[in-house]
Amino acid sequence: MDVKKFKVIIETQCYLPHAFDEGKYGALPEKYWDSNRKYKSFIKNDTIGTIDLEFNHPDGYPMVIFKVDGYEDRYHFLAKSAIGDLSEKSHPSPKINWNNLPKQSKLKEIILTGKIETEEKIIKFEINRKRQILNKKNEFVYKYKMSPGHNSISYHIKTNNKNGVFETVFIEHVGNLHEEIFDSLVKNQLFKFPKEELEEDSVSQIKSFIKSGEFFVNPNSSFTYFYIHGDSKYLVHKENAFKTHFSRISKGLEKRGCKISIGKEFFTLSGRKNKENEFANYIIHWVEINDEKVMIFDGNADRSNYFYNFIDKLMEITEEILNKENRQEKAHLIGCGDGYMICLLSNEDFDLFKKICEPLHILFDVKSKRNLPLF
Repeated sequence: MDVKKFKVIIETQCYLPHAFDEGKYGALPEKYWDSNRKYKSFIKNDTIGTIDLEFNHPDGYPMVIFKVDGYEDRYHFLAKSAIGDLSEKSHPSPKINWNNLPKQSKLKEIILTGKIETEEKIIKFEINRKRQILNKKNEFVYKYKMSPGHNSISYHIKTNNKNGVFETVFIEHVGNLHEEIFDSLVKNQLFKFPKEELEEDSVSQIKSFIKSGEFFVNPNSSFTYFYIHGDSKYLVHKENAFKTHFSRISKGLEKRGCKISIGKEFFTLSGRKNKENEFANYIIHWVEINDEKVMIFDGNADRSNYFYNFIDKLMEITEEILNKENRQEKAHLIGCGDGYMICLLSNEDFDLFKKICEPLHILFDVKSKRNLPLF
């Protein structure tokens, strides 16, 4: 009996093996994992093969494991709608024809134009996660503010046939924008203690990060900006982790006339049952600050919940000390690089900092533990 042949008609509906629900269907045979490691998850339209296995995606829609003809060990995880009869017409992925897309630019702002080529109806078009408007010819105009260094411009196109593409183009800024940003920060006194914060090696490091589109100041030499790594494993289970971070911030607070003493830190982790009668990590964590015991966390927690609380408490304690001394500075949280930074600036200075550093890759809307991205 001949096995029915199919061909790929929507190449973008290709998935990783994780689409297979092992809890529902049992362990996935190792040959499929081996294939993904060897051939990755990319497949082209008009590729011919057979259905090796059918199952449902965890979200409910039909899936197939597609065995490619001519290979003994090549399999791909596809939505069932991604394959059709050999006579069926394939659906090319939508693509952008850019009008003179530059590889480099000295401009602070560039205007990008192009046209989406597809035979299907476009139902979604985003550039850098912002929805874009298309005219009747599928043409668009996009204004982009350049950052120093390499600029990533990512676009996502989705059609009514569940076809789509997510790709990135790169433009390098070759002007002196990084020098302008650094000079403006210094000119507007956003390094509050320049003699200590802007030593020769610090200046070189700060300029190097700004040139790459990032903002970073060594927390060991700064009295204004304090970095926190965004990976929770750097905080959870680390002895004296809170004291280490707060000790850096306390140097900036003491520079501003605040009185601080940091005492004992206590941290313990054990397995206890939660409300659902399941074992979970139970953390008790406190630290002595100004002769008072401050509770950092007491309860069941996964890494993310504990991590959010850790940062919240750093912000909360810093803010309380500044308010007690009637300082104008506030504790402002930003996302930068692969972590976060607490900035000791007045609201007015922080608004100025945001305006100057707008071209950099900084998250300025990190306001609470509920919208902190984990890295």
